[in-house]
Amino acid sequence: MKNGMLFIVTCALAGASWGCKAPVDYTAALMANEWQLKELVNDTDTVVLPARVPTLVFADSGRVSGFSGCNRFTGKYTVKGETITFSRVVTTHMMCVESMAFEQLFQRLLPGLAHVAVRAGELTLSDEKGKARLLFVPAPPRRSSLPAT
Repeated sequence: MKNGMLFIVTCALAGASWGCKAPVDYTAALMANEWQLKELVNDTDTVVLPARVPTLVFADSGRVSGFSGCNRFTGKYTVKGETITFSRVVTTHMMCVESMAFEQLFQRLLPGLAHVAVRAGELTLSDEKGKARLLFVPAPPRRSSLPAT
């Protein structure tokens, strides 16, 4: 109780210049969509996306799954405030000559991501230094392959 009151008083006195905010839980926002990759940034520049765009799906069970350009993957994730951790990520092992370099970069980045933000309908995953690495937007609804009746 004392610590909570101290936080409120400190934020009130400091005002917006310090940017005092209550911690955010992004779990519900992550699960609201299937996310489609819009942009991948490596150490120097933005990378051209493959023809089949990577996706992420977050489940309330703490599981993450998706498509990384050639292969499907699944693993675990945890979110605490603006911190995200990916672990135990496993993938299928298909060979796609045209997208393997991109997929390897995507799969190398995923476990090193540490920060999450969902703003204006976009999901940003950043590394430990705060550099935005992956930017996702909600994936368009999938079309049914069944004929309309």
